[in-house]
Amino acid sequence: MGRLHELVRPPVTGPQARELARAECERRGLGWEEPARVRRRLLVYEVWTASQRTGGNLVVEVDAHSGQIRRVRSLPR
Repeated sequence: MGRLHELVRPPVTGPQARELARAECERRGLGWEEPARVRRRLLVYEVWTASQRTGGNLVVEVDAHSGQIRRVRSLPR
């Protein structure tokens, strides 16, 4: 049950993933725009900046188990 429990409830929470993503954007000198949206997939959180706008968003993928940043990408305007 331990492994299944980790998939259902990973150690990293949505608010923690949001803060990790914000810190990574600041570290890289990327603009962070509110509102940010956090969406959990099976193994990662996707954090979208400027979530009410279409295009020009940053998407940061945060590992739901380790908190490591997997990927940062920018969507074209």
